[in-house]
Amino acid sequence: GNLFKASSGTTYFVRGIMTNGLFIDQKHSRDYIKARIAEAFTALFVAEEKISYDDSGFAQLAGTLNDKLNSFGDNKIIAAAVSTTEVAASYNKKYQYSITAPSRAQVLANSELGNPVTREYVISFSYVEAGAVHELTVNGKVVLALP
Repeated sequence: GNLFKASSGTTYFVRGIMTNGLFIDQKHSRDYIKARIAEAFTALFVAEEKISYDDSGFAQLAGTLNDKLNSFGDNKIIAAAVSTTEVAASYNKKYQYSITAPSRAQVLANSELGNPVTREYVISFSYVEAGAVHELTVNGKVVLALP
């Protein structure tokens, strides 16, 4: 939990670390992302009569995930892609996340002998948390200048 600390006449909070080692904001962000992605896909399946089991349907699924991850970047949960390397690896060239969405041909090739009953569509994603500065050390040098 959070800790109150007094230093130089000022009382302030110190890191809110949970027993699993995560900061409280990390746990909150991860739970938030999980819930919002589940809601987005539930809303999609309720709104659409049918999602085609082809590349256009798969693009619709990847687009839904992309929209949510992009909104998490807008909310400063996912880190911005700043360097050329980060931008190159970014799915939308703005935030540090990637989405792996196979094509229909890849799904069928990986299914059990092309059996439509066992075919499975899996979208994978990864992201870099934006995080926050929780502690700071400033080193300095004092020089006395005589007039």
